[in-house]
Parts: sequence; C-alpha cells; structure tokens
Amino acid sequence: MIQLTIPDMACSACVEKIEAAIAALDTQATIEANLDTKQVQVSSQSSEADIRQAISSAGYTPT
Repeated sequence: MIQLTIPDMACSACVEKIEAAIAALDTQATIEANLDTKQVQVSSQSSEADIRQAISSAGYTPT
C-alpha cells in the first residue's frame, strides 16, 4: 500500500482526476482518497515512482 499526501487536492473533481490518472497506469489499482486529510492510498502493481509521476502529470503535487 502506497500512501501519499496531495496538498493541492481540493475537491471531488480533483479526486476524480487523480483516480483517473492512477487507473490509466494500472486498471487494477485500488484507490482510496480522503479530501479532509488530503491523503491518497493506492494498492497497485505499479511502483510508487510511477504513481507519483502519473499524479504529477495530472497537475498535482504528491508529497
């Protein structure tokens, strides 16, 4: 399980965009996003670096 904080995730549209970016990388990924804590948990076969890159490409800054 990969847990990332995404400070600029501000609304449900942001969540959808981030989830779509991760799903494009790994269609089998399990994604849980929490807007209140700005945390995203991902269970995926993809590496954390690849997931971070997908999120960055979608316009967000994972930390």
